[in-house]
Amino acid sequence: MTVSARATVVAASLSAALLFSAAVKQPIRKPTYDPAVPVVELFDAIDRELVEVTVIARNSHEANLFVTNKSGAPVSVQLPQVVGAVHILKQLGPPPGNNGPGNSFGASSNGQGQPVGGGVQNNAKSGPANVNNFPGGPIFSVPSEKSIQLPLKTVCLAFGRPDPQPKMQYQLVRLEEITRDANVRRTLEHYVSGEIDEPTAQAAAWHLVDELSWKKLARMRFDRVAGLTGKLFFTAKQIEAARHVVETIRESDTDDPRTPVRGVSARTGK
Repeated sequence: MTVSARATVVAASLSAALLFSAAVKQPIRKPTYDPAVPVVELFDAIDRELVEVTVIARNSHEANLFVTNKSGAPVSVQLPQVVGAVHILKQLGPPPGNNGPGNSFGASSNGQGQPVGGGVQNNAKSGPANVNNFPGGPIFSVPSEKSIQLPLKTVCLAFGRPDPQPKMQYQLVRLEEITRDANVRRTLEHYVSGEIDEPTAQAAAWHLVDELSWKKLARMRFDRVAGLTGKLFFTAKQIEAARHVVETIRESDTDDPRTPVRGVSARTGK
C-alpha cells in the first residue's frame, strides 16, 4: 500500500470515528418505544454491556440521564420506577456498606456530594407519551450506536453533604444501594408520578433517611446573604404535606406503590 493509500485509509477511519462520536453526542431527546425490539431491564442491560449510562446532575432536584447503545442492534430498556445516583470521588469510589438507618452512607462524607434518588416522570405531560401503558418504569428503544437523553426528577438522600453540581461525576445505582427503606422508595414513587412536589418529597426524604425531626426541618434556612436572614428551606404547608405523606405511607395496609397519597396537591403540597 502506498503512502497516499495509507493516508486515505487513516483519514477514512478518522472520519468514521468522528461521525460515530458525533452521532453519540447528539442524543435523542424524545425517544420512542418499538414493540418489535426485545425489552431488557436497564441495570441488566448495563451488566451485559449492551448500554452505557451517564448521569449529569444539574442540581439537587434535576439531572439528565444519558443511555448509549453500545451493541450492534437496537435495544429497548425498561427503567426502574425509581433509581439512585452517587457522587464518585477518584480516591474513594462508590461508598459501600450500610452504616445508618435505611442509609448506606456514613456520617463522614470526605467531600462526597449528596446521593440522590428519583426517576423519569412517567406521564404524558412531562415524559414520553407512549410509556403510560406499561407497568413499572418507562420503556425506551435506543437505536444502535445512538444515545437517548432523559430528565430525572431527584431529591437528596443524605442531609449535610454538598449539593450535586454538573462538574461532579455521578454514577447511576439501584436505589437499594443507597437506602433499603421501603418508605423512602414509596415517597420517591409518589414524587416521580407527580403526586407530590419536590420540596414535599425532599422534606419527607430527609425525615426518613436522616431522621430529621419535623421541627428541625421547619426551622432550616439557607445561608445568610449580605447579613440578611436566609430563606426557609420549606414552608409550613410543605412540612405539613411531607408529614401527611410519611404518615399515609406508614399507615397504608397495601404494598401497591401506586396507591395515591390523597389530599396532597402535586404542585402546592396542600
